Amino acid sequence: MQSQTLHTYYLILQKLVFYGWLLSCVILLTLIFLQPSFFSKEFIVTLLEPFEMKILLIVYFLICIIRGLFLLPSTPFILAGVVIFSGQEGAVFVLSLTSILISASLIYRFSEYLGLEAYFAHKYPKRITQIESKI
Repeated sequence: MQSQTLHTYYLILQKLVFYGWLLSCVILLTLIFLQPSFFSKEFIVTLLEPFEMKILLIVYFLICIIRGLFLLPSTPFILAGVVIFSGQEGAVFVLSLTSILISASLIYRFSEYLGLEAYFAHKYPKRITQIESKI
């Protein structure tokens, strides 16, 4: 009885996390289309000017991790990091690679947590078998 209740709460939590992620994606896309000035070079430069370099590197690292959760490509973020942190390309390289590894791990864990493996195994069993045999 108690395990059934826990399972029900787990399923509810899975749905909340999934729909929260979808809502975050919609909000981000809406911001991009309604307020593109928030993503302009001038706005970003004026936003970042008052901060120390160490703080900016930490913020850059966190943004790169979050980027992965929204399935955005890393190349524009790496190029922006090289431009913003000119002279510290080594730090940008290490932070970018580390953030890519962390976000990939988070995506892997979240997909497992959300039960996407079971969903796709149920929905596309033949395709899963083909992929597994090729691996």
